[in-house]
Amino acid sequence: MTLLVLGGGIVMVWTGITDPENGLVGEIGRVLRGEKRPDSLKKKTSVSGADLASAILAYNPTDSGTGTGGAVQTDFQGGGGVVSVARQAIGTQYVWGGGNSSGPTKGGFDCSGLTQFAYKKGAGIDIPRTTEPQRLKSTRISASQAVSGDAVFFGAPAYHVGIYIGGGQMIHAPHTGAKVRIEKVSNVQPGPITYGRFQKTVSA
Repeated sequence: MTLLVLGGGIVMVWTGITDPENGLVGEIGRVLRGEKRPDSLKKKTSVSGADLASAILAYNPTDSGTGTGGAVQTDFQGGGGVVSVARQAIGTQYVWGGGNSSGPTKGGFDCSGLTQFAYKKGAGIDIPRTTEPQRLKSTRISASQAVSGDAVFFGAPAYHVGIYIGGGQMIHAPHTGAKVRIEKVSNVQPGPITYGRFQKTVSA
C-alpha cells in the first residue's frame, strides 16, 4: 500500500509492486520527466502504470466531481453510437497518450483517448482528454443505473476508464502491449469502481 499526501488529503493506492523503478514511484518520475516507460520493465498491472501516475499528479481534492456544474443536461441518447464507435476500435494498439477526439494518434489509443473519441464521434459530446478530468466532468451514477454507453472509472483519482456495454462488461484500452478489447469490469483492479454519464449540454 502506498500512501500519498496530496493537497492536504491522503490518497491510498495499492500498487502491488515494491520495485521503485517498476512501480508507482518510478512511473511518477518518468511522467514528470516526460520519459517513456522502458521496454525492459515487466508489466505487472492490468492497466498502464503511466495512466495511474498521471491520475495521481492531476488529482485536485477541491474538485467536487459532481458533473456539469451550471449547465443544463438533456437526455442521453448517444449510448448506442458511443459503443458502436468503440467496437470499431477493437484490435487497435494501446499507446500511452494516444488518441483524441479525432481518432487514434501515435498508432493507437490509451484509455481516455478512446473514450474521448467514442463520445465525440458516436454522440457529438466533447469530454476532457484525460481520465480524472473525465471523471470529474461526468454525472455520477450508480452501478445499477449504468447503461450501455456510460463510462466506467477506476480509482479516485481515476487512473483508468472504459465504456460500459452492459452485462458487467466494457470496451477499453488496457495497457502497453495490449489492444482495445472487451473485458469484464471486475477484471480491472484496484478500485473503487464508479460510473459516470456524459450528456449533451446547453448553457444555463
